[in-house]
Order: sequence, then structure tokens, then C-alpha cells
Amino acid sequence: MPVLQRRILWVLLAIIAKDSNLPGVFNFFEYFMTGIFLADIMTLEMETSPKNYYWDIFSILAWSGIVLVLCNKFYIPILLPLLFFIIFIAAFKGKYNSRLFSTKFLCITGGMCYTIYLYHYFIISYRKNLPVSLPNW
Repeated sequence: MPVLQRRILWVLLAIIAKDSNLPGVFNFFEYFMTGIFLADIMTLEMETSPKNYYWDIFSILAWSGIVLVLCNKFYIPILLPLLFFIIFIAAFKGKYNSRLFSTKFLCITGGMCYTIYLYHYFIISYRKNLPVSLPNW
């Protein structure tokens, strides 16, 4: 399947999944497809294009858009994954963003994220004197 058709298929699958109200993890399918789309672009095109300042500007606009979406000022279901997609691309293609996301502090913290995620419930339970049982999801 040609690259353009595959990318369009990813986006359409994400939009369909969001509008169909599927149960469980499928409610977040558009975020998964955004990551797949990003990986597709990274493997095919990212090495050939130079870093520039335009992506830094797009990143600032996308962060502002995320603030507006999360404050419920402007919400379209597929908008949030699109804004995250722009931020991720800008992290690789922007001159300042790539430097920012390559700092030692962010790299170390990013490496610890899953561990922090696993331990946070137990830490909160300990601080609030709650029973240390996992919730029934």
C-alpha cells in the first residue's frame, strides 16, 4: 500500500473509532493511531528534512491549543491527538524543541516515567493512609 494511502487510512480509523463509542481502551484509539502515524513518518521522512524554526512556532501554537481544549473552550474530538502529533513532530524537527527535549533532565525523567506511573498509587495510598489495594478496573 502506498505511503499516502496508509497515512490517510490511519487517520480515518482514528476518527471512526472516536465516533463509534467503543468500550474500554478503544475510546482512546485515536491516540494510539497518532503514535502509529508518527512512527510511520519518523521511519520514512524525518531524516531527510532539516530542523527549522517553523516547527518551534507550530509547537507553541499547539501547546496553546491544548490549553484551550483542556479548558473546554474549544473542543473537537480529533483535535487533541492532532495537537499532540504536531508537538511530537516539532520535538524532532524544531531547532529549539529538539534541544529542549534532549536535555539530560527530561531524558532521565522520561526513562523513569513508567516506574513513576507504577509507584504513584502506592505513594498516594501511603500518604493518605488508604488501604494499599489496587482499584478494580
